[in-house]
Amino acid sequence: MALRLDSHQHFWRYNDTDYGWMDHNILKQDYLPAYLNPYLRDHGFHGTIAVQARQVDRETDFLLQLQSENSFIKGVIMDARAMVVHFPYPTTSRLIFL
Repeated sequence: MALRLDSHQHFWRYNDTDYGWMDHNILKQDYLPAYLNPYLRDHGFHGTIAVQARQVDRETDFLLQLQSENSFIKGVIMDARAMVVHFPYPTTSRLIFL
């Protein structure tokens, strides 16, 4: 069976400072892996690719931490500048290059 992935998923812990641009109330709450995982399983997906929602350095740390805690997060898309800090010698098994 082929691996089915949700190719673009954002996670966040909502606060007005970092996410003030969100203008719909449904977005103004935390969206974390525990919320997504049952939907993925129910619809036959094996995992997801996490994509940064903020253009700040700590976003990369946040997403990599979520990935280390949740095996269904199969990859992380991050700002290319963050790769130098986190992966001075990148390996293609951990990174996706766009």
